[in-house]
Amino acid sequence: RELAATQSGVELFEGAEAARTFLASMLHQEGRGVTLALRDYYPGWNATGCSSKGGKPLLVESDNTSLLQLFFDDHVMPHDAHILDVRRASEPAAPSFPVAAVLGINIFRAEPLRSIAERSYFMDAVSRAEVSWRAAWRQRYALAEALMSLHSLSSLSRAGSDLGVVAAGRYVPHSATAAVLRASDAHTFDADE
Repeated sequence: RELAATQSGVELFEGAEAARTFLASMLHQEGRGVTLALRDYYPGWNATGCSSKGGKPLLVESDNTSLLQLFFDDHVMPHDAHILDVRRASEPAAPSFPVAAVLGINIFRAEPLRSIAERSYFMDAVSRAEVSWRAAWRQRYALAEALMSLHSLSSLSRAGSDLGVVAAGRYVPHSATAAVLRASDAHTFDADE
């Protein structure tokens, strides 16, 4: 509070809802893409053991099918958002999204050296994100349809039908995927650089 009082132009927001409202007013402008750069408050992040709970906020508008939010950071890891705290904008007090739900759609590990060598590095990542985002929405829609069908089938089953359930393929949790198992925790630059 003292810092906010001594610097002009600094606004202090308390609570997730106030932060959500402020960020939405800055970022969600119809018809134009908006970029925002956030710098983490290292002492606060460090106090949480450098965990996502003290990380930069990303409040995902998960109910909005016309809004794709992306966050690039060189500390994001395939098994841990690490420096990002990714939550539903509609329920910021709810638990954070698991990294498997947002990696490659909303959050990306930025590779600084690749972004220098490959001019289209970020544009390629945005294109991949759009494809993944659309696929995720199709999967949600298909899941909703399947649940409605299952509910209908359950109703029929209770009415006397004998319906069997066929097992689909083997489930592989995100933590056991090749991307996580092959991932490195090494960073391009140390935190103190």
